[in-house]
Amino acid sequence: MDIEALAGGFATTLGIYLAIGVLFAVPFAWKGAAAIDPAAREGTWGFRVLLLPGATLLWPALMLRWFGGRTTPRVESNAHRRAAGGER
Repeated sequence: MDIEALAGGFATTLGIYLAIGVLFAVPFAWKGAAAIDPAAREGTWGFRVLLLPGATLLWPALMLRWFGGRTTPRVESNAHRRAAGGER
């Protein structure tokens, strides 16, 4: 496989990933952010526009959270939290 084919495949894959991200980001900024974060319900249009780049890049994780039904992130379990007694 030559470098041009590899670069072309990478560019195509990246383009598809970003296209899916843009298609996801618009409805997520409009409705999804408020569904997974109660503080986002009061967000202005400016706030929602600022969500678009991040939602475009992080769409797989946000989609899992939005459609998975979780409204709060899991509490991390690590040695420091357990030593402080913050383990749930």
